[in-house]
Amino acid sequence: MLIEQLFNSVEQDDTIIAAADINPFACAQLMTANNIGALPVVDDEDTIVGILSERDVMRAIVKNKDSFFNLITQDVMTKQVICCALGDDVLEVYKILVDNKIRHIPIANNNKLIGMLSIRDFKILVM
Repeated sequence: MLIEQLFNSVEQDDTIIAAADINPFACAQLMTANNIGALPVVDDEDTIVGILSERDVMRAIVKNKDSFFNLITQDVMTKQVICCALGDDVLEVYKILVDNKIRHIPIANNNKLIGMLSIRDFKILVM
């Protein structure tokens, strides 16, 4: 099975994104309001420049407790983003998630965001 088939089979709303220049608290509010655990961070051309996870936000709060609200997402996001492509094998991508201990992976084409999958989207593999 390919990522494209998995992506098309899971219920998808529009992928919620973040800009690198907004406060991570605003991102945390977006994640909470939409019940998601990570946001792809994109530039004006939808090129992926990072990913912001709940873990990134928590780490930033602890490390910057007095200046957290002065930070921007670019300061706290993960910059080395692991992405997958629509033509990738689902089992291989699942292995990447497990091996790298990540729960969210953007789907990209030439580093342009197509969508996002979470580890729970891979439940189809065990059903």
